[in-house]
Amino acid sequence: MESSSLNTLNCPLFLKLFNKKVNVYSLSIVLIIILAAFLRLFRISEHMEFLGDQGRDVLLVAKLLKEGDLLFIGPQTSVGNMYLGPWYYYMMAPFLLIFNYNPVGPSVMVVLISLLTTYLIYEFSKRWFNPIVGIISALLFALSPVVVKFSSFSWNPNVMPFFSLLVIWSVWKIYKGGSRKYFLLFGISFALALNSHYLALLLIPPAGLFLGLRFLGTKDKKQFIAKLLWSLAVFMLIMSPLVAFEIKHDFVLFNAFSKFTFQKEGSINFSGILNNLFINWNLIFERLVLGKEKYLSTFLSLVFAFGIFLVGLKENKNISIDFKRLLNKPFVYLTIWYLLGIIGLSSYKNEIYDHYFGFLFSLPFILVSYLLFKLFNQKTIGKILSILILFFLLYLNIKNSNLWINPNNQLQTTKQVDELIINNSDNKSFNLALLAKQNYDMPYRYFFYINDQPLFDLHEQITDQLFVICETWNTECNPLGHPLWEIAAFGWAKIDHQWNLNGIEIFKLVPNEEAD
Repeated sequence: MESSSLNTLNCPLFLKLFNKKVNVYSLSIVLIIILAAFLRLFRISEHMEFLGDQGRDVLLVAKLLKEGDLLFIGPQTSVGNMYLGPWYYYMMAPFLLIFNYNPVGPSVMVVLISLLTTYLIYEFSKRWFNPIVGIISALLFALSPVVVKFSSFSWNPNVMPFFSLLVIWSVWKIYKGGSRKYFLLFGISFALALNSHYLALLLIPPAGLFLGLRFLGTKDKKQFIAKLLWSLAVFMLIMSPLVAFEIKHDFVLFNAFSKFTFQKEGSINFSGILNNLFINWNLIFERLVLGKEKYLSTFLSLVFAFGIFLVGLKENKNISIDFKRLLNKPFVYLTIWYLLGIIGLSSYKNEIYDHYFGFLFSLPFILVSYLLFKLFNQKTIGKILSILILFFLLYLNIKNSNLWINPNNQLQTTKQVDELIINNSDNKSFNLALLAKQNYDMPYRYFFYINDQPLFDLHEQITDQLFVICETWNTECNPLGHPLWEIAAFGWAKIDHQWNLNGIEIFKLVPNEEAD
């Protein structure tokens, strides 16, 4: 069955102490969401990331709101010279407006989406398995330091866990014979997942597998195709701004994607999947479930794999005879999504970053929680082990919580640097340059824009003053004669003033008339 109620033997004994009128599970998920909200909102303006991508996004959305500058493409990907769809920007817009152009607004939007994801993990796990699995998986998701980090600042990949979970759920409902609304949900959620990151393409193999099986097993194939075309129509409607951009620009994104995927210099290497499979299996478990703790991660990830294998066998002892029944088991269904996702990720031959796991974020927590529940229902030793493992996982996640990390104050520092430059620009127009290895100047440009400052790009106007911001922690600060275009195009210059603010060097350069 899709969901099951727990009998008395399966319920923890302490639940009997509660009055039957009190919904323990509802109370528990409310407390978990409150905990998740605290971890994500605690000093958010001080902890949130505000670097080049965040500055670029809020600047574009601010221009959308102030100037009506419509957006047909979204953020640029870090590899492949490709662009996403624009819908993340349109999601940001009302929150940036409500917060009066404070970049904290879009970050709060991401927090709210993460809280909704936490609830859906509980709700879907309850329907797939039972409320206890839902509570455990939601709690682990709420506490995970990596999940908390990527749920606490505005960035397009950070909303992908929500939309990918909706994709997984909608395909399950379709596979189980669900109505037209789940086809609609599938089209919408998959399109928005793709708008958040192209790694959502890795959702296609498992979705295609189960939709194909449903098609083969249905009697009214014409009706199924009609529903699927309805889903495709909704998907194409959401993707239409990107499609329009593609048509206008000679399919530049498609060509970039083809080069990225299939050409010799591309980043996809199908022959290296086996080499990366174990690495990524261990890495996902370490980063998400174990709270970034490296010790014992290999051992515990292998135990996790062995547990999946054992439970999979128990779901159906005679796989070859009743394979269809096996695929109807929620645990097997979710495991297939998880395995195919890791296999797809393992085809990528470059470095894997934590946010690449976004399309899988919910699955390890649900699978681990179900394994703990199954272990608890074994003999006494199983109950003891499951409780010890759960408390060990909670300990690791709390121990490595972001609460113990000093805030980066990136937002405040950016504002202070801009205020210093404004106060020393003498109300005259100026140019700007940034010296940094891992950042670009959009965050600084954002506050100049919303404060109506006369900042000009050098290709627009060369002014009488150039402010050079140097982030000293990752580059050398020597602006005179630097080959950076924004400095070189200014011409011969000398340092008029120099400041140090929170470890950032700011230089005011003016033309060096003596050099002429």
